[in-house]
Amino acid sequence: MIENQKSLSNSCKYCGWEFQNDIIQKIIEEQESVVCEFCGIEINISSIRPRERIIKENYEKTSNSKDKVEKKKKSIVKSISKLIKTKKYSVNVILGDKDFPKIFKENLIVVISRLIYKYIREWEKVNDVNIRQVGLTQTILITLAKNVKPIIDKRIHNSKLANLHKITPEEFEEWLKLLQKKIHSTQEYRKHFLNYLLWLTKLVFRLVSDMWEMKNLPKFQATIIKDLKNYPWYGGHESSIDEFEPRENNFKRNNSVKSFNNKFKIINNIYQGKYKGTCAHCNIKLLHTIDFHHTDSTLKENTWKKRNNKDWKETMELFEKEKVIPLCGNCHSREQVKLFNNYKDIILRKNLFEKTEEQIDELIYNKVKDHESHYNRNIKFRITEWLKKRSVIEQLYDGKCIGCGKITVKKNLPALQFHHRSGKKEADSKLKWHKIKRYDIKTICNELIKEDCVCLCVNCHKTIHFKNIESIATELFSSDYKRRIKIYKHEIQQNIQNFDLKPIVIINPLGKEFEYGDVWKKYLLHIFELSKEGKKIKTLNLAESVGVNSRNTRKNIQDLVNKGLITIEGVHNNRTISLTEKGKKELEKM
Repeated sequence: MIENQKSLSNSCKYCGWEFQNDIIQKIIEEQESVVCEFCGIEINISSIRPRERIIKENYEKTSNSKDKVEKKKKSIVKSISKLIKTKKYSVNVILGDKDFPKIFKENLIVVISRLIYKYIREWEKVNDVNIRQVGLTQTILITLAKNVKPIIDKRIHNSKLANLHKITPEEFEEWLKLLQKKIHSTQEYRKHFLNYLLWLTKLVFRLVSDMWEMKNLPKFQATIIKDLKNYPWYGGHESSIDEFEPRENNFKRNNSVKSFNNKFKIINNIYQGKYKGTCAHCNIKLLHTIDFHHTDSTLKENTWKKRNNKDWKETMELFEKEKVIPLCGNCHSREQVKLFNNYKDIILRKNLFEKTEEQIDELIYNKVKDHESHYNRNIKFRITEWLKKRSVIEQLYDGKCIGCGKITVKKNLPALQFHHRSGKKEADSKLKWHKIKRYDIKTICNELIKEDCVCLCVNCHKTIHFKNIESIATELFSSDYKRRIKIYKHEIQQNIQNFDLKPIVIINPLGKEFEYGDVWKKYLLHIFELSKEGKKIKTLNLAESVGVNSRNTRKNIQDLVNKGLITIEGVHNNRTISLTEKGKKELEKM
């Protein structure tokens, strides 16, 4: 029986793609399923059929009258849903979605196929190639799929909605809106739909490149090819028309509002309403500034980023099991910085900047030298970064938040941030604290003045950027609460506008830092200082002097060797470092 089955030429019941005999034998013998190489659908023993049967069916269809064929025409989606019995694949999730009628899903395939076909023809024209001579690579597939991706949140141009089957363009548009809403409401469904676009892109590409002139094709392929052949694609001015148009409804904004609503419900009800919408530490009631904090990091499995659009009651139960508490942005910032909390006695030390650069450096070194992993974590430099932030805020902003004036450097340095007063979006600006903190204090101050930045605490910063207050449900935000938030926001804005950020004489208590790319100069100076002590200079000694790990030290040592500034004598653990004449001359310049 197996031999008879094996001798037949079999194909996918869905797309008609032929299988090799060894694959058929595996399906029959092991009763397992495989994935069709062409369409990506799960295939089992009931999903394959002899090629002779396909030809016979197609012959019978062509012999019937047109009216009879239309009458007996089966739904594409129906045949697919019968074929796939599991919910494992993204294609089945989309095509088997009962929230949308079959006629819409059928026409959606046709419309997306038209878009893909247009981009394929444009791609041929731009690259001056024939698609039949080019294989489908991963790069081409992703490029074509990206062109169709705007369908998840934009309208489709009316020119692509002509001649739809048993549905008007207006009806199709209404169903498309609902589909887009569902895509933006669930991250998992969005991933399924993007995979569905990849699958359909691959399918259309192969139809156009391999099956365009074939006859007696299965109904699914034949239907798409027939529509594409009748579809008027032009390489002229019409090809430049934007296929997608922006919608009036902003799905991302609606999604954001839903996330806010869920967040506020959890804050008000977690632990049976114990905190009543306030911060667990400072009792401040600014709902839009509150975050979720895991008191025990070992229990952390869920984050708000992953759960923000899920069922809020289920999320609240998970957070309660993981010992999550609500904290305002200021308190949350302080809880998250372990290094600052471990070394805040030296970072916030009174009159620290009255000491010399060498004294400050010695204080830091004595504080961290006994730390078991201070080389691996570069703790010395991370402490220096906190000192830079403290010095900058004290010199430019009087050491406090400009918005409320309540959060100071000594009270909560981690909560203080920088805000662009000019209205420039932080996301668009090249000025980022994690980038500029490696510069010396004077350079940092000049950059902040140039970008017109002010210092705000996290709560004030969140309030300035909180724009969805009118969209929040009334049962969560009473009209009185909204009014108080507006007044609070207005006061912050007034304080920001009235603050006079003038260029001042910047004091650099930590000394001049080396510019990016000039770190080798620092190592050269440390080698010189160690050589004056008359000791043999080894990699470990140099790493300890600079305050970094040995790995970073070896890289910079090699850089100095390449520049001809030092020489290395000996091998392995007996290697010693010494200055060359060129290195000594470079030190004289410095």
